Amino acid sequence: FTNTKKVICLGDAVTFTDISSSVTPTSWQWDFDNNGTTDATTQNPTYTFTAPGIYSVKLTVSDGTNTKTVTKTSLIVVMASTTSAGVPYAESFENSAFPYNDLYIYSNSASAATWNRVTTAAYTGTASIKLDNHSPAVGDLDEFITPDIDMSNVTSPTMTFRVAYQRRSSSDTLDGLRVYSSTNCGVAWVLKYTKAYSTLQTVTSVS
Repeated sequence: FTNTKKVICLGDAVTFTDISSSVTPTSWQWDFDNNGTTDATTQNPTYTFTAPGIYSVKLTVSDGTNTKTVTKTSLIVVMASTTSAGVPYAESFENSAFPYNDLYIYSNSASAATWNRVTTAAYTGTASIKLDNHSPAVGDLDEFITPDIDMSNVTSPTMTFRVAYQRRSSSDTLDGLRVYSSTNCGVAWVLKYTKAYSTLQTVTSVS
């Protein structure tokens, strides 16, 4: 199945489209928060999430004889409809209870690797977040999204961050880091920073 949106504000609706091909379904069971309860039974439903968070979605289809199920983990990010942070805003990941309720982690990768808090590297304090350099497929995305930050009283806001990157191999040309901003809960994003593998790396060795 497909869905129209990935990041939404609380109260926004998402439309899901069944594209089953291994069976020709005559019945559909959608579980939009993967809690075991069926939330919709139409083929292409529209659903409104009622609480902020990251949601996995499960679809079970049947043609009366065969039943197929697919679950997409961490598929929908629902952000609070009001700002939850102000300026100055800082995050050094010193809180060990990661991931935090207002920091959203998203990955569309088949690998289990995603952003995690570590204490093996830091700029301030003892912690940072790290993405293990796995063997990616073209199009793999691993994202972390900050809380909504109220900058209405700031004339020229700036953002700074520290980054370290080591290439996986000398032939690895897929990696890149991009930073975007959004003023409408992810409906549209503006690119603020981008570096590919060659300009992103901070050491010359590979690992």
